[in-house]
Amino acid sequence: MPPTYNPSERRRHVGNMLLELIADEGLAGTNIRAVAERAGCSVGAIQKYFRTKDEMLEFALQLVGERVEARLQSVDRTGTLVDVVRSWLLATLPLDADRRAEARIWAEFSVRAIGHRPYSEAAIAVDNDIRAALTEYLEEGRRQGAVSADIETSTVADALIATSDGLALTMLYDEGREVEALAALDVVINRLLPLPGT
Repeated sequence: MPPTYNPSERRRHVGNMLLELIADEGLAGTNIRAVAERAGCSVGAIQKYFRTKDEMLEFALQLVGERVEARLQSVDRTGTLVDVVRSWLLATLPLDADRRAEARIWAEFSVRAIGHRPYSEAAIAVDNDIRAALTEYLEEGRRQGAVSADIETSTVADALIATSDGLALTMLYDEGREVEALAALDVVINRLLPLPGT
């Protein structure tokens, strides 16, 4: 455990260890005892922070969402709108070890979210935050003349997110298709965000 007596920080430490475990073993290999071993504490200590396995997993999903949103917030927005949108979407793809682990976790939870309301609500909340931020950025681009006036920004945001989600899943089970995936991403961005007047 980290050298702190702050319960919130300890809970987050356990959550981070949980994410590592899910990335290594998948949800099927994840249980409170395994998390306790990974976090270096007792089962009883884990149960102080999470009453049930579901509560623990919902917190893990929340942590993944926070990581993705923080990465999106750090994207440099000084380039053209198309360049920024591309950088934004690249930040969601499994292009390094950390993002690959997060993408695997998200994929595992996405399957579990079907028919499991707490997971689906947590996933929808993250989706809504990302969609709202991307839509607002596209709206700002339209106000500045960088996006065609006839484009429905919320629909374009949905399409871009769906493209990113699909490519991320493909790259998880087919690591050799990174070049093709990035080329496909460029095609979609250029089709959905044509320059005004084109």
